[in-house]
Amino acid sequence: PYTTHVHLKDWEIVAAEQPAAWPGIDGRLFKGKSMGQGIVKLPEVITRLKELDYQGIITPEYEGPGDPFKAMEESMAYLRTLL
Repeated sequence: PYTTHVHLKDWEIVAAEQPAAWPGIDGRLFKGKSMGQGIVKLPEVITRLKELDYQGIITPEYEGPGDPFKAMEESMAYLRTLL
């Protein structure tokens, strides 16, 4: 009942240091992906938010390589299918 903002992004796990790769707290490296193309179980996240009747803000973000405008366009199209 106290959540007012949800921040979403997607990632892939990479084996070695790469541009735009971020270290996780578990030591693995993660690189940003368009939503729906990575490892985050976004359908489950959205389903849970709906179960909780979440009415707040959902903010998508992309932190990967390549064209961020294209990645966000892909991410928004995918997110719309879930909402």
